[in-house]
Amino acid sequence: MRRLPRGAGGRVRPAARPRAGARRRLRRLPRPHGSGQPGLLPARGNAACLTCHDGTAFTRAVVHAPLKKDGCAACHLPHGSAEPHLLDKPVDELCLSCHKDARKLAQAHGEAFGLEGCTSCHDPHSAAAPKLLLAVQHAPVQDRDCAACHAPDAGSGAGLVAQGNDLCLNCHDRPGADAATPHAPVADGSCLDCHAAHGSAHAGMIKTELRRLCFECHDDAAFRKNLVHAPVADGECAACHDVHGGARAALLTAPPGELCLGCHEGVGGDAAAAVSNHAPFVKQDCAACHDPHSSTEPGLLTAKAGSLCLGCHLKVKIELVTAHPHDVAARGDCLACHAPHRAGQPSLLKVSAATTCLACHADQSTKPAGGSLHPPVADGLCSDCHLPHGGDEVAMLRRPATAICLECHDTGPGAGGHAHAPVAAGNCAACHDAHRADRADLLAAPEPLLCTICHEDVVDVAAAKSVHPPIMDDCTTCHQPHGGAQAALLTAPAAELCFRCHDEGDAALKGAHLGRDLAGLDCTGCHAPHHSAQAALIRPNSHPPFDDRDCTVCHADAAPITDQTALCAGCHDGLTEPRRHAHAPFAAGECSSCHDAHAARGEHLLKAGGVGQACAACHESGSLFPRADLAHRPARDGACSACHDPHGADQPALLRAAGADLCWSCHQDLQAARALPRRHKPFADGNCATCHDAHGTAQSDLLTAAVPALCAKCHDLKSAALARTHLGFDLEPADCMACHDPHATTQAGLTHGHVHPPYAKRDCKACHEAGGKVQAGAEQRLCLGCHPGLAEELRNATLHAPLSGERACLECHTPHASPVPGLLPRSQAAVCGRCHSEQADRMKSSSQRHPDPEGRQCTMCHNPHLAAAAGTVPAGPDPCLRCHTWLEHTDHPLGAGTTDPVRGGEIVCASCHDPHGSEFAKMLREDAGGKLCIGCHTEKIRQKR
Repeated sequence: MRRLPRGAGGRVRPAARPRAGARRRLRRLPRPHGSGQPGLLPARGNAACLTCHDGTAFTRAVVHAPLKKDGCAACHLPHGSAEPHLLDKPVDELCLSCHKDARKLAQAHGEAFGLEGCTSCHDPHSAAAPKLLLAVQHAPVQDRDCAACHAPDAGSGAGLVAQGNDLCLNCHDRPGADAATPHAPVADGSCLDCHAAHGSAHAGMIKTELRRLCFECHDDAAFRKNLVHAPVADGECAACHDVHGGARAALLTAPPGELCLGCHEGVGGDAAAAVSNHAPFVKQDCAACHDPHSSTEPGLLTAKAGSLCLGCHLKVKIELVTAHPHDVAARGDCLACHAPHRAGQPSLLKVSAATTCLACHADQSTKPAGGSLHPPVADGLCSDCHLPHGGDEVAMLRRPATAICLECHDTGPGAGGHAHAPVAAGNCAACHDAHRADRADLLAAPEPLLCTICHEDVVDVAAAKSVHPPIMDDCTTCHQPHGGAQAALLTAPAAELCFRCHDEGDAALKGAHLGRDLAGLDCTGCHAPHHSAQAALIRPNSHPPFDDRDCTVCHADAAPITDQTALCAGCHDGLTEPRRHAHAPFAAGECSSCHDAHAARGEHLLKAGGVGQACAACHESGSLFPRADLAHRPARDGACSACHDPHGADQPALLRAAGADLCWSCHQDLQAARALPRRHKPFADGNCATCHDAHGTAQSDLLTAAVPALCAKCHDLKSAALARTHLGFDLEPADCMACHDPHATTQAGLTHGHVHPPYAKRDCKACHEAGGKVQAGAEQRLCLGCHPGLAEELRNATLHAPLSGERACLECHTPHASPVPGLLPRSQAAVCGRCHSEQADRMKSSSQRHPDPEGRQCTMCHNPHLAAAAGTVPAGPDPCLRCHTWLEHTDHPLGAGTTDPVRGGEIVCASCHDPHGSEFAKMLREDAGGKLCIGCHTEKIRQKR
């Protein structure tokens, strides 16, 4: 049994089927096992030759006698010869070996001239005329007038009466005499380069068929590519070119466009119906796109369609290097959408824009039964939202999604400025499908399940004793889906909203509230709006007398309580102990300013839910710190009670401890630094406020002023002593903390422990010119002069943004000294956190954080010098896989061939895990039992039964 050949990878594949030409060649070869003919030939005698050679040349009316008698072998050797055409001997000698009657031959060919060049008049195989004369005879030959061209001479016996073209021009007008572009042989006077002198089998007495004749001078490589122009394939060079000369380049017989349209008159269709025309087609510059002879590309294109089109359409070329190119355009399949010559649609589209898009995206255009279809999709207006070739936005959107949506949809937060988070973030697709949906309003999932993707806690009623019915049915009963004037996106003020369903005059409702007037009450002060672990939706943080329904503990009658502090002190021991400084509401006896007496959202019955929110009711954060990213963490996070007592304290500003003692409670590393031998005086004195603001400033590290202005409050920057210490450099623009530790160190002059070698050697000239100016050239070039390994790493790489900036290396490194390795001004997390504050915060505050076994924090995963791929991870493989083998714990698809529908790009570890930290186990971005999976798999959400 025949064994099949093996392809790549060892897979068995069928044997390749030979092409037609190859099959013919195989048949011509001797058969290796047997053919029934001598010499294993495929056929007997001449039949074997005719498997390759056209038989018509041998079967005309008059057949050469040796051919008729002995076949091809009469004159040709079958395997090889020193003579052209495998002849047994030189052609004239071969002829005279049979035609031996010299006298008779001389009489037939003119007595005065010798005999040579037999095949210049006679066909050696067969002819239509007697004597095997060639089909086209030169007139003097036909008239047997040899003397018209020849004259006897002493040498050959048949000299020419004139030389070159002069002889031919005795009878023929000069061809192409007035041609602007003459054919080279005509210009050189070499008629016999192309024409036979006596006779020919071809019109015009050319020496051989036209195609073969032309290729004697012209390299045929450009004419023999896979696809050949029909005239070239037929050997009809003269169909386009004037053989002697013409008025145009390349000897063309007509202007190029006119010449092409002479055969291709129907190209492009009806001109009258055309809406758009390709510029080269209008200019009839066919050669701008097509090769006139042969090509490897369909349509005789000079290059692949994509490359060819992009040669002119540079705007499209730019669009294809954006973050999200259209795959059709990226693979160069321009002709899938565009006509190459003219079209009845704008932009040379073959069909309308909508029909073009729907050829691939037909599934987006049908409205589901009972569902909804986006009007632009229904109207075929794809280009209203999408770019056709590519763009920087996901899905090739023309602009960010929210900007596109807001062009038609007014989904702003309204007069009150409260916006739904996805609306504020411009993430309309979080709730809506952009094209079609199985539900009304293009909702991506049914309500309320759509809402639970983000608000799963709302419907988590497993431990609830009471549930508000709307949360299990329709969230829009109470909430606006986009935004509005009310907090929590409520459709009306809370009290008004509640009484749309609950009758405030209902006797049972009044009885439950001990007969009190319900008008104007804030129901949510006592009741949770969604569900509660207590009956009647009572909030979980409730006052014990309220739980016991014992109003008399606090109330004697319906009159307001005049001194709440005194009343509360009856149960809360120590509340009224003497304090030098009291909180204003507490001193005024207004506990209800912060606390609810019945039930509340937050612990300690705080109305606002948390300490920070309660304080923010009076203390606006903008008055405490100007920039949240530079604020003291407790102040920014609303942890006011970490430093302040909410009721009163013996320290000013209600501080829980005096001065530096309060700071040391968190900054224990600095407290330990007080034991170092060299200490900054304010630090040694415990006077942190000399340099720092407790809440925050516009400066990093809570500094009360910029450095060196802050340092200049104590140190005279122009003093001679200070100038000598700093080698005379101007200290006015200096960053003192680049060299000096502001708290304490072991080094003289409070110099940092990690020092740049030139600085340690006092070799300022290594980097600076006289006067302190940095040497000419960017800092990056200066630094790389000493760090050649880094220079090689950065060569031809995409640099981390700071390295491309004006400060380059100094954006992250100090040039003189530093408290941490690598000459970073502070820890890696702090340096990186100046730009990546969100990630840095998660690394510090998340309950689930990535371990740092190497003490390298950020650089454990990130290359600090190279740009991160997709803005999050270094270029190359998923960095998590350097330490983790994902197949050991999951079979979730990952990497090449996958698509992350939420974050874009491939699915990587960071699609589900936050590499910096989160509040969920294993640093998952969301709850694995709810939102995490549903965020991608919305189609798995099922309606409530």
